[in-house]
Amino acid sequence: MTHHLVPTILPGGHPPLDIAISGSTEILVASQTGLFVPDETRDGWQGLLADALPDTDVVPTAVTVTASGRIITGVIGGVVVSDDRGASWRAIPFRTPAPTISSLVPFPDQSIVLAATLEDGVFLSEDNGETWTAWNFGLFDRCVLDLSLSRNVAVDHSVLALARSGCFLSRNTGKTWHDLPIPSGSGEFTATCATGTGWLVASAEGVVYSVDSTGTFAPIPVATLNTEIVAFLPRDETSIIAVTVSGAVISIDTRGLSSHLSSGTSRDDAFVTCATLLPGSIVLGWSGGGVTSLDL
Repeated sequence: MTHHLVPTILPGGHPPLDIAISGSTEILVASQTGLFVPDETRDGWQGLLADALPDTDVVPTAVTVTASGRIITGVIGGVVVSDDRGASWRAIPFRTPAPTISSLVPFPDQSIVLAATLEDGVFLSEDNGETWTAWNFGLFDRCVLDLSLSRNVAVDHSVLALARSGCFLSRNTGKTWHDLPIPSGSGEFTATCATGTGWLVASAEGVVYSVDSTGTFAPIPVATLNTEIVAFLPRDETSIIAVTVSGAVISIDTRGLSSHLSSGTSRDDAFVTCATLLPGSIVLGWSGGGVTSLDL
């Protein structure tokens, strides 16, 4: 793999908290000091949220782009939205007390968006992020780290929630939930991703499980790294890329649930905080505030 810097350390040097792709190539990076896109003319970063400063309440924690092209950025207390690629923004507060958004997940080709929060469970918007309602019936752990839509979500309406204590499954676009019996000794889960038959989830110890449509867990053979998986990234219909905290990259074939170590990178001064896919490359955010890409 070829390593690239994209393009320098983020302003303030704070670690990226989330990375999203606008269109097919534009990188959006959320960090404590703002929302940024690469600025090639200045070999640096352009800030899209001028008021997102450490001494204000506007601290980006997650970012996504909906099917309509709307950018939704999670901040402490709600979201801010832009329909003109970040030129202007509008704040949409959630209910008080202000929750911290950990993940934003738009439904494909629909106006539904889900927001996971670290204190108040899951919020649902059915109008492309204009209004939000908490839907937590059956969600006994309100510290939700991530959400993953079924690949057939338009038909089966299923969503998997990764909470601090385990996993919860919804079969009605996140309106009601039931907890799943997790394997004994599995520990905290760190990443999830949908497959053609269910989901993958990873524990902090690097153990990967498949979860079928009924919510049943089964461990799968993955390259033994004994390290935390930060992200699962769907590459195509049959393969998923797993990225570890050290920057190693694992390719998983979901047809036979086999895997092999592709490549990756490692640094002594930082660890991976988030990742996403571009066509032909992986984009990694590092704890030292840097962003790199690896050609696949």
